[in-house]
Amino acid sequence: MTKQEIYQVLEAKKIILKNLSWIKLDKFTKKKTLAALMGVDMKGFYTLLFFRSAKARFLSKEFEAIDEIAGKIAEQTGVNFKKKAIFYSSDICSKTANLMKENGYKHDFM
Repeated sequence: MTKQEIYQVLEAKKIILKNLSWIKLDKFTKKKTLAALMGVDMKGFYTLLFFRSAKARFLSKEFEAIDEIAGKIAEQTGVNFKKKAIFYSSDICSKTANLMKENGYKHDFM
């Protein structure tokens, strides 16, 4: 997924972040279908966004891996993320959607 496509998703979802920065995920995962951004929203909350562009169904196993990566990012940057979201481009398992809600993630199709 290109930066331009991600910016279009942010614009379409009306997400405005200050101090927007890309997170290099090579340290955490080998997946090329995952991208991550962090920034501060208009209310001053640190926000972590994941973009998943895989064609395969989004399963809970993969969400757990993403949640683990989020923990490592928080640890590495020293930031406590108040808001976390995942945008995906494939079907999602209902169990995964429920797991995201339980863990405080917002999620949306892109």
